[in-house]
Amino acid sequence: MQDKFNQSKESNMFKLDNQDKSKKGEVDKLVITLIEKINSFEDYFTTSSCSGRIMIIKPSKVKKDVEWLFSSHNKVEPELLIKKIHDFVNKSKEPLWFKIEGFILHIACRDMESADKLLKLVKKIGLKRSGIVSTSHKIMVEIISSEILETPISKNNELMVEDNYLTFIIEEANAKLKRTHNRIKKLEEAIEKCLK
Repeated sequence: MQDKFNQSKESNMFKLDNQDKSKKGEVDKLVITLIEKINSFEDYFTTSSCSGRIMIIKPSKVKKDVEWLFSSHNKVEPELLIKKIHDFVNKSKEPLWFKIEGFILHIACRDMESADKLLKLVKKIGLKRSGIVSTSHKIMVEIISSEILETPISKNNELMVEDNYLTFIIEEANAKLKRTHNRIKKLEEAIEKCLK
């Protein structure tokens, strides 16, 4: 008879393959190899992930109501995104925000011992904002990279910053995205080496 952890893992693996609930509807290509490696170990399985992204959003107090006008998991060309931003501003009286999110990964662990082992590994490669989240049903390691940036850019159909500032924050976001993708690779290598 399977224990609860194995049942949860089996159910989650089915959902990962058949019922992705994210807005995008599929796992980011940049984290697929990492997720497959983690899920190959009997004491772990992933529940959610994001490889990092650059976004233009209409914020909301309710997370599910945030509207994504633009989202990219890859480097963006400043001139092209600035043109899109001007188009979005002309069509929206609501505030618009420029945002970059770093790499995020949630991993269910069989027990506190396996969670602690994983967390030590994660912290060792520089993902300091990570931690263990324990509930009555699950023990999770939450991995969050620190490459974030969030700023309002428009209100009432009016851009509040100049194009040269937009160029600056887009280039900064591209650099942060590159760093977060490098962290994914480092984590892949560390997991392959240390979780056997």
